[in-house]
Amino acid sequence: MYSLGDEDGGGGGDDDEEEDDDKEEDVHQAVTRIQAIVRSRQAREQYLRLRRVTMSLQERVLSRSRGDTMDDDDKDDEEEEEVEEEEAQGGGVGRGRI
Repeated sequence: MYSLGDEDGGGGGDDDEEEDDDKEEDVHQAVTRIQAIVRSRQAREQYLRLRRVTMSLQERVLSRSRGDTMDDDDKDDEEEEEVEEEEAQGGGVGRGRI
């Protein structure tokens, strides 16, 4: 005879509960972060700057992995994005940093 906890074949219910708790905590943190962004104009601006820079960097990495070369316009864009990234890191949202 077996108990309900043994139906999965290993009694690993505690691991599943911990994983669910971790996921729930991650979701809660994400929701809190999004609420802060919505309430704060500075946080929203910082988020959009970081998102733009991140997407640009991802595109650049993908482009380089395909063997594409950079022309002068791409180099100028890269310099501008580096300046924006530095501003976003150093001149962000003081108290409510995300």
